[in-house]
Amino acid sequence: MPNGQNDIKVNERYTNSADRKLRILLITYYWPPAGGVAVQRWMKFADLISREKDVEIVVYTVANPDYPEVDEQQLRDVDHLTTWKRRIFEPYALFRLFTGRKRKYKVQQEFATSSNKRSIDKLAIWIRGNFFIPDARKFWIAPSVRFLRKKWKEGSFDCVVTNGTPHSVHLIALELKRYFKFRWIADFRDPWTKVDYFEDLHLSKRARQRHIDLEKKVLDTADHVVTVSPAWAKDFEELGARNVSVVTNGYDPADFAPIPTQLDRKFSIAHVGNLNNRRNKLVFWKVLKRLCNEIDGFEKDLVVKLVGGVDPGVRAVVDQFDLNDQVEFVGPVNHSDAIRYMKNARLLLLLVGDDSLSEGRIPAKVFEYMAAHRPVLAITPNKSDVKTVIQNAGAGTCIDDKNTEEELYTTVRKEFERFKNDEPFSADVHTEQFTRSSLANKMLQIIKG
Repeated sequence: MPNGQNDIKVNERYTNSADRKLRILLITYYWPPAGGVAVQRWMKFADLISREKDVEIVVYTVANPDYPEVDEQQLRDVDHLTTWKRRIFEPYALFRLFTGRKRKYKVQQEFATSSNKRSIDKLAIWIRGNFFIPDARKFWIAPSVRFLRKKWKEGSFDCVVTNGTPHSVHLIALELKRYFKFRWIADFRDPWTKVDYFEDLHLSKRARQRHIDLEKKVLDTADHVVTVSPAWAKDFEELGARNVSVVTNGYDPADFAPIPTQLDRKFSIAHVGNLNNRRNKLVFWKVLKRLCNEIDGFEKDLVVKLVGGVDPGVRAVVDQFDLNDQVEFVGPVNHSDAIRYMKNARLLLLLVGDDSLSEGRIPAKVFEYMAAHRPVLAITPNKSDVKTVIQNAGAGTCIDDKNTEEELYTTVRKEFERFKNDEPFSADVHTEQFTRSSLANKMLQIIKG
């Protein structure tokens, strides 16, 4: 048959029955031992959903990934799942050769917005944006379709879930739709053409249109589109997506229970997660320096812990305000250690970009910040989904990223006085709706349709 529709008989809509399970194929690039935040969402969802007695999940991922961070501990959470792996051509090895980067250099999305780009780096970004569409994993698409078509004949699937980014995973399902009938859930952890670094790719008119066309095909074809914030859901609906739902990121209480809280002896402000130059707030460092100069003991007691990758521009600002003795560049850590830094901090820092595309950005770490039951200090756009989440949960203070200096000064000084008086953080934080189990159940209902 030309389009393969009769290759295999598959139910378009799942109906529960005693003699068969709902079979789900999860297509994802990020999978353990990947570290960082990108892997957490579907690592947790797949584990929890697979425990349902009427569900079977098969994971399709890459055998030779180029992850910016690795966390071997997370393999234990998914070792019970059936996982298919296939090797992929990873062009980032060529990128390192082309730009003269060391072999250990890990490429991240933040590279496009880095403040430390050389001319050769800018050329590499232009090549990536205009020739690697939708992203550098485009070479995974065709081999994956061939591989999965063969596997499909060994046992069909009722539903395919694609976990993007990278958006190449969505194009795998788009091609599979030409051959088989199944319910397709396209899950977007980040937007596509409305992502905040899209303009940093320096796209030609032709490349830009190619991105727009591919995005439209995915949104038109997917049976259900899921994303992580209300603003982004609205964006996808305006782009033509059907049946759009919001399933936020969240936290797993089991990750926090074994780790005791041992509050830092100093007045510690922790930012956990990568910090690029776009999210760096000059006013934050300015206020810290002002407090060091004006408040007795502040300079001696202060420590800012930056846990994760840090843009060189951030280091330059720290040096500009002469705060090197107060800032600890921790670097990337595994997930357990990240939680430990959260639970021990006196104050948790959240920085969100100030452009219009950041309205829907709810950094995944905010849910773990809340689960750590430490006060959150967020500098965000006045109109933003993350501000709504934090305020509704009673998790801390949100400061508008416009005209912030006096309000920020007052807030940090108040928290420092609380620290000096040994006053506990006693806010009633409401986080139950953001547990991974609650969110996984919501996702399963979407999958079942």
